[in-house]
Amino acid sequence: FYDSGYEDGHAHGRIHGLIEGRALGREKGFEMWEELAFYDGFARTWLSIYRTLDRGDDRAVRHIQHLLELISQFPRVNPSAADPSSEL
Repeated sequence: FYDSGYEDGHAHGRIHGLIEGRALGREKGFEMWEELAFYDGFARTWLSIYRTLDRGDDRAVRHIQHLLELISQFPRVNPSAADPSSEL
């Protein structure tokens, strides 16, 4: 009787854990991309301002370009979503 209940509870928890995990992953993923979009827009704006003003502050421009490069390298695809064995 104990083993049967344990197996039922485990299967039930596994299903609900998967559902809740996906929901949490979507929520946190959105928050992360929202933050990256903010920094991307911020950096592009300041890069445009520096180029328009033709400022000689190459250091700031290099930092902005480096930030934009890092943002562009951020993964846009969830590799675990493509792997069906990750749901086990």
